Amino acid sequence: MRAALKAAILVPLFFAAPVHSTVSETQSTAVAPVAAENHVVLHLEKPGKFEVLYSRAQSTSTGAVLFGLIGAGIEESSRKSNDEEKESVVLAHIPDDACHSYLVEAFTEELEERGFGVTVVEGKPGKSSGESYVIRLKIDACGYRMVDTINEEMAAYLTAQYRIFKPQEKLQGELLELTIIGRNHRTWDDLTADFDSAVEEFRDVKRRVGKRLANKLVYMK
Repeated sequence: MRAALKAAILVPLFFAAPVHSTVSETQSTAVAPVAAENHVVLHLEKPGKFEVLYSRAQSTSTGAVLFGLIGAGIEESSRKSNDEEKESVVLAHIPDDACHSYLVEAFTEELEERGFGVTVVEGKPGKSSGESYVIRLKIDACGYRMVDTINEEMAAYLTAQYRIFKPQEKLQGELLELTIIGRNHRTWDDLTADFDSAVEEFRDVKRRVGKRLANKLVYMK
């Protein structure tokens, strides 16, 4: 189910707009530049995994204190199982659980409005094809997680690692962390009572990540 959803989103997201182009990982060394200047290649090296972090965000050391490492492992396994049950509930109401959808679209639109040509590639950077900038993006996870353990409130989120550089740079540096948390916080009961709002908040987080990446590139020029 989730694989089908991702496949359905990936194709229209990458190919709907004729202004930018995409290639597969095996073709990443032969990207045709969209423009001689201000051409950006976004390498999506890791698409990320949808998760619900509720019980695991409330983890304590009780199991370890009372029963040692075995007790800690049992407690963690139980919390993970509880989260997976909640994840199944959410996925039944979310039309798109892909972390990169809406993110790539927002990134592309933001840069094209500023005169950049954008190509999106799945996989690691290969040989340069004349692009002005390269962005490596690894999405670690996205979904909903506990952000307030006292009030047991959750929010949409996405966490990733990225690096922006020019192809001629020999030292590209380490990947930088990027995490965006949804503006609206709600309890589990509130979230499940209004999935329409929860879905829109999730999409908004992904759009914000895309725009943040685009702006980081623009302001580093």
